[in-house]
Amino acid sequence: MTTPPKTQGRLLRDLLEAPELGILPGGFDPLSIRLIQQAGFSAAYLSGSMTASIYPGVPDFGIRTSTEYVAMLEGIVSGLEIPLLIDGETGFGSTHAIRRFVRDLERIGVAGMHLEDQGYPRRCTEFSGKVLASTQEHTERICAAVEARQDPDFLVLARIEAIGIAGLDEAINRAAAYLRAGADMVYFEGVESEEQMQAIPDLVDGPVITFQAPVIKTPYMTPEALQSMGYRLAVYPAATYFPMLEAMRDALDHFVATGMPKPWTWPTLDEWQELTGVPDALEFEKRVADRAASNLH
Repeated sequence: MTTPPKTQGRLLRDLLEAPELGILPGGFDPLSIRLIQQAGFSAAYLSGSMTASIYPGVPDFGIRTSTEYVAMLEGIVSGLEIPLLIDGETGFGSTHAIRRFVRDLERIGVAGMHLEDQGYPRRCTEFSGKVLASTQEHTERICAAVEARQDPDFLVLARIEAIGIAGLDEAINRAAAYLRAGADMVYFEGVESEEQMQAIPDLVDGPVITFQAPVIKTPYMTPEALQSMGYRLAVYPAATYFPMLEAMRDALDHFVATGMPKPWTWPTLDEWQELTGVPDALEFEKRVADRAASNLH
């Protein structure tokens, strides 16, 4: 009997359950995610704030709709072989909206998502003025996502925003509630010190992941240090987005200064075509033409 292929959710769970720390670089569009795959990483992450700035071009204040997000995700996931974890924000509405969102994510092949326990108006976690949802309200969100999934390996991650608003003890209590509700793992936003980073995995009865970027409040640490503390996954949400902005600004500064576009050495035209799927499209055209020709005789 042939063993069915693993789902994307199962592939991400394998990474979570492996003895070594799983590393998830962040992308923001189809090409950045494909580059992460080409670089040999086993999984990738997609930020809500960064993708919203790409399409529909809005700041991360909960302005984008789930329909717009899913449409963007379909293009990103198409042809992707490695699992993708995404930012599910607060679920885009009621528990019914969360059910629809989870079903859409499973349909297009997303491996999992995190739901944050913000209230409304929600905003990017780095902006001021955040408010917390009640533990009861967010527990219902987690329950809705768990109930909605049809692939039991689709990961539901609880993102906890409470440390900077209500303190570490409240955040730990919330983590316990969300794990009892069926969350597969938890993430604590806004960790305030290395001492808190060290303590958190031992205070939680379930897998803990961390987000790492040099510009956010959470201490920026080596993968070796994170693994020794007990973290299971490390997500680097800004790994490609801000370097991309820096490179484009430098290219435009060069254009303004010299009157000519900045030259580049990578990618070559062939490499760019490979990255964007041109060879596959040309092969498809050829197969269609050959099939049509064979039917004319």
